[in-house]
Amino acid sequence: MTNRKCQTLTFKQKMELRQYKDLHLDMKNKELARWASEHFGLRVIESTICRILKNKKSFLAVALPQNRKRNKECHVLEIEKQLYLWFVAIREQRICVSDDMLIMKAKAMHERLLQEKSLNDCQYSKGWLEGFKKRHGIKMRVLHGESGSVVLTEDVWDRFAQLKARIATYELKDVFNMDETGLFYKLKPNRTLANAHVPGEKSSKERIIVTLTCNMDGSVKLPPLVINRAMKPRAFSRRNIKNPANLGIQWFANKKVWMTGDIFEQFLLQFDLKMLSLGRTRVLLLLDNAPRHIWSHLQDRLKVTAVAFLPPLTTSRFQPLDAGIIRSFKMQYRKLLIQRQLDDFDAGQVTNIDVYDAVLMIEKSWTDVVTSQTIVNCWKHCGLVPYQDSRDDRMERDIDLNADCEDSDLAVQLQETEDLLTNLSVQYLVDMNCVDYLSFDSPLNAPTFQLVSLLEFDSPSPAPVREEEQQNEEEEEASATA
Repeated sequence: MTNRKCQTLTFKQKMELRQYKDLHLDMKNKELARWASEHFGLRVIESTICRILKNKKSFLAVALPQNRKRNKECHVLEIEKQLYLWFVAIREQRICVSDDMLIMKAKAMHERLLQEKSLNDCQYSKGWLEGFKKRHGIKMRVLHGESGSVVLTEDVWDRFAQLKARIATYELKDVFNMDETGLFYKLKPNRTLANAHVPGEKSSKERIIVTLTCNMDGSVKLPPLVINRAMKPRAFSRRNIKNPANLGIQWFANKKVWMTGDIFEQFLLQFDLKMLSLGRTRVLLLLDNAPRHIWSHLQDRLKVTAVAFLPPLTTSRFQPLDAGIIRSFKMQYRKLLIQRQLDDFDAGQVTNIDVYDAVLMIEKSWTDVVTSQTIVNCWKHCGLVPYQDSRDDRMERDIDLNADCEDSDLAVQLQETEDLLTNLSVQYLVDMNCVDYLSFDSPLNAPTFQLVSLLEFDSPSPAPVREEEQQNEEEEEASATA
């Protein structure tokens, strides 16, 4: 007799087997196994019959699809759901995700859930991972530039067309975009020309979050929203600053230095009030699909604001702020930082930038320098500006969305920054030019986006805080409240 492999029965077949047993109570398990093999066309052995009949009560207590063969733990399904949301959030930040990262994150979620309830052990193996990726349509792709990972399928174009049709129902001045970006506000060039050996200086990784908001025609730029680690840093208390809003910004703080759902809720409500004060009756706010951008529970509280989301995983191509507006802002900030370094050198002083200095440069860079023409050009580059001529809709598909937005203001700022760096006698690393320095905060370039930090939080977040830095911040806040 050949050694044939046993096959698993479905829940429907197991139920039918139990019902048959109830009608034939005198039938032995060996005879029942022979009947099941003939009836289902599968090889069923006596031990399988014993196990199915023994687990009758536990089986009847479970409501699952009848074609399923195994009772998959509900917590695994919940973890897979959370893992996919985490994956989407990470890719929204254009951070590369590997198979090992997905497995490590799944195990971390399992361990965290284990602290709340009793769970059966689960092996998050390569086989499970392949099934997870297949169920959610996740494939390995090679990155080509900043937006090379975005595949513009017909479905994406259909969603984009629907979004653009909705935008066309608004006036240009009533369509806004908001996006967050990280900023290493103390970062200086790390190489200098010298005629002798000079001691190195540790690169600063002190990071804040800057949120920018502007409309389609460039007529409105809202004050930057800045998120710091300490709500009342020493840099403010030294200067007796009670209300940071007087500096031309919106100010928030949390220990992770990241946009949270609570901060976003406050932003959205304040945005709606601002639109009312400007006399607007109907505005549209475009956002990416980050998990923190939750607004449905606020619909009844918003008077004139509606929210629309860009197609998932396409913000690097379709989001105007990512198309060059944020780059223009950071370019000006770096230019001011270098100019400050030059001025301090001429005055015989050591450059020491604190968060107060950073706020002033952030406000100046955004309010005074980023031009309305740059903003308009970036909106056009993303293909979001409604056109009257239908031929332009066909032309949009031919736009090289991998390229940066062509803007004369950006080119001028880049050249001015190059000149300042030359005056500072900076010599770059082999693979680092002026553009690399200006875009150092981007997720793919920033060295602080370490694997551990990505796995630690539910949404993308910056590098873990060094203990001495966190202690200093806490001391600053404590002294400010004293």
